[in-house]
Amino acid sequence: MKKILLMLLAIFFLISCNDESQKVENTETNISLTLESLSFLNTGEAIEGINSVTVESSGEWQVIGKGDWCHPSVSKGKSGDVVVFKADQNTTSEIRTAEFSFVCGSKTKKLNVIQKEDNIIELYEENINVKKEGEEVILRISSNSDFEYIIQEDCKDWISVESLEKTNSIDLSLLTLNVRENNGYSYRKAEITLKADDGSIAVANIKQDRLLRLEAEKTSYRVDNSSGNFDINISTNLAYKVVVSAGASWITYNGGDNEMTENPDKLVNVKESFSVTQGGSVLRVGEIKLQSLDGSLITSFFIGQIGSEPSEKFSIPDINFRKALSELGYIWTEDLNDDMCEITNIGAEAWQLDVSGKNIESIEGIEHFKSVERLNCQNNNIRRADLSKNKLCLSISQYYFEGLCGNPLEYVDFGNSDVKSLKLENVPPLKGLTGSNGESSSHLIIKGENVQGLYIKNNPQLTDLNIFNCPNFNSYYLDLNGCAIGKTLNFYVKNGFQPPFNMPSNVKIINEDKQDF
Repeated sequence: MKKILLMLLAIFFLISCNDESQKVENTETNISLTLESLSFLNTGEAIEGINSVTVESSGEWQVIGKGDWCHPSVSKGKSGDVVVFKADQNTTSEIRTAEFSFVCGSKTKKLNVIQKEDNIIELYEENINVKKEGEEVILRISSNSDFEYIIQEDCKDWISVESLEKTNSIDLSLLTLNVRENNGYSYRKAEITLKADDGSIAVANIKQDRLLRLEAEKTSYRVDNSSGNFDINISTNLAYKVVVSAGASWITYNGGDNEMTENPDKLVNVKESFSVTQGGSVLRVGEIKLQSLDGSLITSFFIGQIGSEPSEKFSIPDINFRKALSELGYIWTEDLNDDMCEITNIGAEAWQLDVSGKNIESIEGIEHFKSVERLNCQNNNIRRADLSKNKLCLSISQYYFEGLCGNPLEYVDFGNSDVKSLKLENVPPLKGLTGSNGESSSHLIIKGENVQGLYIKNNPQLTDLNIFNCPNFNSYYLDLNGCAIGKTLNFYVKNGFQPPFNMPSNVKIINEDKQDF
């Protein structure tokens, strides 16, 4: 009996163990998701409208994961529940991701959430200044989506797109613009709008410089001999100041309509007021300078007050010479097209005259400037220079007279002035006997009581040279090398001339005063 009882207990134990094993097997956990990932646009909108997952599980579950920008609708649930995810707007230029774990017992399923970066469109430089001559402008654009460019309609006549190209660099595009020359007196401004697919925009502001203007209505103003006030109209797009020249103490600047401290955006007219004292017996002239405050431009005009005694009028036929003298204040003429002029107190007292590079062909009338000792007429187109009535001389620091270099000279007369040595070499920066128009002289006559030396080398077109009327010439100070290349140089001198030891072999000495070539 006892043995039977023990057997029954053993069987019961085995059955109990088997039931427990079966119970463990029957309660094994499991969990699954209908999706493994969700995707959102940068705006927070779910791609294709899918923003939820359904959880299937063997029991209750919970969500583990930190959602700084992505938020599940519930944190726990049971099998069959739906979890909805909401994403904040992504305002960064980076893609962002999040990971959530759905846990049921010992089982875990992961859900990955990804959100697209913001559609960023940026310019490396937003404000661009363009010179008035116009130029090519390249906009460097960073964009992670397609974009379009928009040019203001009223700017399309001076700014246009040359090309738009992608580079090898990620998200970098180059937009090339052609900005045409600005011939106006106002700044030109344009906005180039860059618009991304999602509506994001970037704007390039282009500002083009303008022509500058700062000038009086006329270049000269004539007032009578009495004291008084008068107004002068100034046209400008620059803030400026008025400066009366030191030698014109008889002129007083009284101020204008209003003081400008900043450059105006457009051309404006300003009325400036001046007064003069009682005049003297001769015509006097004062220079008024207009200086822009930013230093970009200086112009001037002249006020001439007639003398109580009539001044002599004389002719200056060459308009460019006339204009140069007028700009210096040496002569007075209200109409530059009129060749009749009056010498001013400035011109009468001037000891130097610089009219270099003015495209002058004739300096006829120069004899009226009696006080001029130093003369610079370089780089013009002068063929005849009669300086016999002037008293030219050389400064202590300059041995040679170079004031006529760069002209196709055919005749020069120094009279009895104190010019002793004349240099007409074609050695940079001097241009010898070649004018600013490129023409060179083939023959030259030189006269001068005191001319002793002549340096005229490297003038290959010169074939005739007459110094017969230079009685004090010294052959020791003569250089004719490089003249009449491939030809004979006819050299006209007085009888008894002794040639220097280095006289070029192509020089032919002729004892004659030849005037016609």
